Formats: sequence, C-alpha cells, structure tokens
Amino acid sequence: VQRQDFNSFSIELQKGFKKSFPSGLFVEQYIGIGAVANFYKTDDIWYFDEHAWGYRYAPGANWGIMPSVGLVVGYDLTKNSEKQNLIFIKPDVYWNLGFRPLHLPYSSIQIGYMFNLKTF
Repeated sequence: VQRQDFNSFSIELQKGFKKSFPSGLFVEQYIGIGAVANFYKTDDIWYFDEHAWGYRYAPGANWGIMPSVGLVVGYDLTKNSEKQNLIFIKPDVYWNLGFRPLHLPYSSIQIGYMFNLKTF
C-alpha cells in the first residue's frame, strides 16, 4: 500500500443556513455539491489509498462528483458595522464519488478570515 500522494482542485456550490447572535458569534450549516479533479503522483495506472482500495486512473485530471456537508462556527469582529470581518473554523465532510465509495468520506478543517470588499 502506498501513501496517498495526489493534488486536487475542486469547485463547489453550497446552500445553508446562518444564525447570528448579538455577541457577534455565528453558526452556519450547509450542504454542497461540486466537482473535483485529482492528479495522482504514481508511475502505475493503479492507485492504492490508505485503506488498500485499488483504483484505476487516467493520466492528467481524474474528475469526480463531490457532495459535502459542513458546519461553520465563527465570530464577527465588526458586529455593528456594515462591512464584516469574520474569523471562523469550518469542519467539513465530503465524498469523491469518482474515486471512493460513500462509506469512505474525506474530512477537512478550515480556519479562516473573511471580509467584504464591497457591500451592495
């Protein structure tokens, strides 16, 4: 079994709900659907993941459908301003249906800062 070694590019649309509190704290939940392209770094046409699942791949981009679910917890640093400056942590669970079955999801955690460039 070889260690996972690939690069990915993804694009995703998300739909969810956001609840903001007077303290500046906010929570969001969402579901998403997207596309993912994986570029595998191996000399063979078979790729084995950490679960010893073998997958045949093509050279270049290997496309798959990527559904996801997530939760965001954050704080609005400028809670009484028209322009928002947000800090957040975002655990995410997603699937690459072109590569792995539903019972083997991926997970990630994003920590970030967001701000509005322009308010309409």
